[in-house]
Amino acid sequence: ESRAQIINPKIIFYDEDEESFTITAKFADLDKEEQLVKMYEDVVLTTNDEEYVITAGRMNFAEDNDYIEFFDNWDINSDIGYEIQGEVGKLSKDLNTIISMKGASLKKDGSTSVLNAEFIKLEPDQKHSVSADSQAKLSIASDQNLNADHIDIKSDGHIIAEGNVAVRTASIKAYSNNLKILPRADKSPATAILTGRPYIVQNDSNIHSDLIRYDFSIFFSFIEGNVNIV
Repeated sequence: ESRAQIINPKIIFYDEDEESFTITAKFADLDKEEQLVKMYEDVVLTTNDEEYVITAGRMNFAEDNDYIEFFDNWDINSDIGYEIQGEVGKLSKDLNTIISMKGASLKKDGSTSVLNAEFIKLEPDQKHSVSADSQAKLSIASDQNLNADHIDIKSDGHIIAEGNVAVRTASIKAYSNNLKILPRADKSPATAILTGRPYIVQNDSNIHSDLIRYDFSIFFSFIEGNVNIV
């Protein structure tokens, strides 16, 4: 079986005749079956405006794929204000979306909050800037955690969670199908609103209601509508 290896490869990608980004590496292989270029060893992607510099052990580029994929200790150096990690990374060719997969984590600069999931998508220029799927966990503080199937974090600080929602703090263990967190002016969490069969676990009892509010300032929950203790 024949194999073509390219030494010191360089890919220059153009968007409407304007140079958008460049990828360099020590070596590259041409995968004819999958129609992609597999670049490896000291791989570096640099955008033309230098907003992103991505280093990785391996990187895949395919003409018909909207994303560049990178692997093996990849790192993103940018001014987007987030630190994002994971086993597999992706950057859209329009440079508007970053994806981290398999053991993904995201931390905003200057914040103590950490988001973990199997899939995290970051869109820095969008109002709906972060979404996480599959075993999503948002650690708001050391004793304040939110778990859900899906978590959205908007650029204004609003948080929406859906599916198997669990809120655990030092003062509450609450569960529901849906949750909204309303932010303060500094975008930190102010109030959590749980709906969709919400209930609180307290001692050996489950307290069910139509709606549960949790105030992050006073660490107190308010139970509203059709309260039932089981």
